[in-house]
Amino acid sequence: MLPAWNAAAIYGVRFFGRFYFIFRGVGLGVVLPNLFEAIAGIEYASANLVVALFIWVMIYPMMINVEFSSLKDVGKKPKCLCITLVVNWLIKPFTMAALGFFLF
Repeated sequence: MLPAWNAAAIYGVRFFGRFYFIFRGVGLGVVLPNLFEAIAGIEYASANLVVALFIWVMIYPMMINVEFSSLKDVGKKPKCLCITLVVNWLIKPFTMAALGFFLF
């Protein structure tokens, strides 16, 4: 019997199915290396514009679900607002910088 943490045992996914995107990405990189070099060369200010576009496509649906009428009530709970600001602007950037420093 397979261990409980094994994805194949839980979801019935075989080896190829689990690593399909890796196989496809490596395969495309081998077959079409010039295409990926061209995509990597589309930069502005050291930022890849294709990656920026896809990040925007990923974030945009979350942005359009914001209920703007509720923004007037943000100041009614200053404790929550302060916690959010501290976590997002003081803790997260330094945590991510430390992870980048130690892992890369």
